[in-house]
Amino acid sequence: MFILAALVSYTPDTLRENLLTTLEVRSAGKRRALDLYMKRGKAWETPVIENPHGTNYFDMGLVNADYLAGDTTIVLKKDLATPMLVRINQKIHFPATGETIFTSAVASDITETNTLITLDNVIRGIDGTAASDGTANNKVIVGSETLSENSQHNGSDHFTSIRQTYFTQIFKRNLEISGTTQAIEKMIANGDARFNDLVRRALDHLENVKLYQALFRGVHGASTTKKNTITGAAEDRNMCGIIDAIKRFNGITLDVAGALSTPVMDAQLAKVVNLDGPIEKELSEGGNPNSFGPSPYIGFVNATCKNRVNVLEPNRVRREQKDIYLSNYIGTYAGPLPVDFVVVPPFCLFDDEMVIVRKEQYDLAPLNGRDFAVEQLGKTGDGGKWHVIGEMGGVLHYPETAIYLHGIT
Repeated sequence: MFILAALVSYTPDTLRENLLTTLEVRSAGKRRALDLYMKRGKAWETPVIENPHGTNYFDMGLVNADYLAGDTTIVLKKDLATPMLVRINQKIHFPATGETIFTSAVASDITETNTLITLDNVIRGIDGTAASDGTANNKVIVGSETLSENSQHNGSDHFTSIRQTYFTQIFKRNLEISGTTQAIEKMIANGDARFNDLVRRALDHLENVKLYQALFRGVHGASTTKKNTITGAAEDRNMCGIIDAIKRFNGITLDVAGALSTPVMDAQLAKVVNLDGPIEKELSEGGNPNSFGPSPYIGFVNATCKNRVNVLEPNRVRREQKDIYLSNYIGTYAGPLPVDFVVVPPFCLFDDEMVIVRKEQYDLAPLNGRDFAVEQLGKTGDGGKWHVIGEMGGVLHYPETAIYLHGIT
């Protein structure tokens, strides 16, 4: 599922107490808008994250070619976004013509390639429907199959699980204070304020800039020649961000190449198979969503792109901000699926980009024992040395249901 979890720093208690004595403390609500929408998962056990994933059959497709009312062979075209699992003795519905057919009881009458499914010896016009001519690209919905008691095993279905591979990534900032500065600061009130400020700014930069940048824009990859002998993971690995996961695992992508229109937006949202049941009827039909809570889907844009999104049909967009906790929440688009827009910084998404995911669909977590912390290093000279370091990784679950739009002008 989809959300940015609370990116709280887990620093030693002494450092946390010191931070509270300074005039500038990290705001607990600073990242709240994004934190609400990422899932804070259990810590990863290894730097190589293997996410089990297989084909989810939604049993919808298209007619491949025109056919006549008397034909007993019909060829279907697979839609990769909603793949079909066609079996013997199964009903198949054709909404455009209102006809329902019944597949053959012989397994060899159903043949399949990477793109097509050929059905031979089908029974036309069952359940009180009439056999009729059909045309290419009409929608097809695969119905239930009829099974006999004590029916025999008849070949295996294609539910083979695959492993989607993700990596964790190390984030680090080095700090150093000279011996002279440390000596002076020990003699003045609140003298550790300089050190606390350095840690705070380093931590803010890692969590609020570099991690968020990697979360959206990180490109999965690593050197194949430099691997750690214990973990087996490449030492210079990068975590996979949302955009790269959508591209790698056949999510929904579109080069808009112009202004974003309501028909284009609706067409992309209609491709998403909602995995968690129906949306409220009034929202899904474009009604006034003011009486409803936040949508389960989030559209991330930067401020410039949000201005470009304002061209969408006005009566589809709620612009009131009613929840003070959603500091960056600026509107809901009531299309085929309702989408709450959230503005992110321009280093996360460019001016022409939009990402739409379900809340908690992105699972962000540290490697076990490697959440952000400050560590003191051994002295190699006159001064003191520290680093703020953490190792994080993220997984985009069901990437085929996420949307990446670009080229919005």
